Amino acid sequence: MRQLTIRKVPVKIGKRLDRVSRETGKSINTLVLELLQKEFGPPPGDWLLKYVTWSEDEAKAFDELVRTQRTIDEDLWR
Repeated sequence: MRQLTIRKVPVKIGKRLDRVSRETGKSINTLVLELLQKEFGPPPGDWLLKYVTWSEDEAKAFDELVRTQRTIDEDLWR
C-alpha cells in the first residue's frame, strides 16, 4: 500500500473530519479512505474479498448447492 501525507487541509474541512470521526467512531484515516474509494472506486486486487461477504447461513446454503452439483451420476459413466 502507498502512504500519503496531505498538507494544507482547510480548517473547516479538518474540523468537519474531526466531528464526523467522533460521531461515527471511525478514524480520520478510515473516513478519508472511504471518501477516496467512493470517488475513485475500490482498490484493485483483492478488494472483492474485503467488500463482499456472506453470512454464515448464506455460506452454508452455497456449500450445500455446490455439494449437490458434485454428485456423480453413475449411469452417465457406464
